[in-house]
Amino acid sequence: LSDAMKKHSQFDDYECVNVRIGEETGNLQEVFLELSGYFNSKITLKKQIISIISYPSFILTVTIGIVWFMLSVVVPMFTDVFSKLNGDLPELTKTVVGMSDFIRNYFGYMILSIAVWVIVLMSQRKKTWYKKMSAWLVLKIPVIGELTRKVQLNRFSLAMKMMLYSETPVLSSIDLIQDMTSFYPLQVALQDVRNGLFNGQHLYEGLSRHEFFPKRYVTLIKVGEEVNQLGQMFEKLSNQLDGEIEYQTQILGRVLEPVMIIFIGAFVGFILISMYLPLFELSTTIN
Repeated sequence: LSDAMKKHSQFDDYECVNVRIGEETGNLQEVFLELSGYFNSKITLKKQIISIISYPSFILTVTIGIVWFMLSVVVPMFTDVFSKLNGDLPELTKTVVGMSDFIRNYFGYMILSIAVWVIVLMSQRKKTWYKKMSAWLVLKIPVIGELTRKVQLNRFSLAMKMMLYSETPVLSSIDLIQDMTSFYPLQVALQDVRNGLFNGQHLYEGLSRHEFFPKRYVTLIKVGEEVNQLGQMFEKLSNQLDGEIEYQTQILGRVLEPVMIIFIGAFVGFILISMYLPLFELSTTIN
């Protein structure tokens, strides 16, 4: 069954490898039950992420439209008025007028450049340098980076739980999970952990050498190894990470909405103040 699944793009490596484990260990029914739980968790997380980014994405789109309209239509109207006035414009107004000129003259080139960059990056997404750079950038983003790390740790914990419950040796489990994951920092860490296990080290010793795994996470894995309940420990870690991910996604959604609204108001206010500032100065001079 796993070989047949590999021939179709609808099934990824994670699913095929787990089905193969179930076939080899005779626990195919248990594997499918675990995969069912995994998909439920994955779908729930996907819905949470969509609900978080949908409103900010809408606000961001509206913001771009407002900024483009103000810089390409509203500001030039004020510029025509300023050209009839004698005197030097304030620095703030000059800055906004310069931004307006840049947008009107190079907006098409900007869109074309962004499209080219997107096409180039998409064509390189399977290359090692791209995986390394993109993972590094994502992990450096506040809040988003920590959330991404927890999602990857959760997937690793789920996979380890399934394989250990299927009585797959730890070394073989790490080998299989390394083939499944596409997140570069986790791939590199698992390769080093595998080498350590092959040389007789404990699992927690290999994990502790990499900052990707939190100290608390490594400590609990160490306890699981010492009491010979590693599968149960990975299950508990997965449940804890599920709760943390859900909590952080909810907080992130609540914070992003007002931040985006404040950003729009601040930017629009900045443009309006810069446009009316020369008029205020003119009225003061006349008085």
